[in-house]
Amino acid sequence: MRSDGTGVVRLTNTPDINENNPSWSPDAKRLAFTRDVRDAERGDGIAVMAVRAGARATVIKQNVYQEEESDTYSDPKWSPNGDWLAVTHVNIGYSSCSPVWVERITPTGTTLPGSFRAFDPDVDPGGTWVAGSAENCDFAPWILKRNMTTGKTAHVTRMWDDPAETDPVWSPSGRQIAFQNSDYLIGGWTELGVINADRTGKTIIVPRTPGVRITPRDWRAG
Repeated sequence: MRSDGTGVVRLTNTPDINENNPSWSPDAKRLAFTRDVRDAERGDGIAVMAVRAGARATVIKQNVYQEEESDTYSDPKWSPNGDWLAVTHVNIGYSSCSPVWVERITPTGTTLPGSFRAFDPDVDPGGTWVAGSAENCDFAPWILKRNMTTGKTAHVTRMWDDPAETDPVWSPSGRQIAFQNSDYLIGGWTELGVINADRTGKTIIVPRTPGVRITPRDWRAG
């Protein structure tokens, strides 16, 4: 679909499957997205497909559902060169605090080194840093970033600070990160914030509005 809403092309036809979180490849020839039917035999997990009518989606990371423990994958984001994707991997068990990881996978589903405890990943324009929402069951999430070359992890927003800070999105320059500020325990409000990647200049640019959920999805130049 064009930015003015015209030229709509239907790529999938799966009324009984929830397909969401689409992510364009850098060359705009492929889409990665989440398939959610809670049925591993039907191809649940991360899928990739060519951007053309009639193309078939290929599941590259399969969700695994078991009686006591399950592994699910979601939120794919392409690297700038298209060689890998960052995804959220959740290990669901009997524990009230399920481990959550950001992992790197190839477009064919091979897991690469460099996972870290977070969710909602986004890859910086240079392909060096991955931002995520830090996972900790005892405190509200905060934004961190990990250097995928050196393995260095750094906090972007304050650790254990209320309210919750999630859904990081890199700016085209790689110097700023947009994020959602929220507190669903007190009124269910959300805000849109921006912070420099060096942890300075945190600013709320869209204040809370009752009944409105604000979540950053992409940041384009211009």
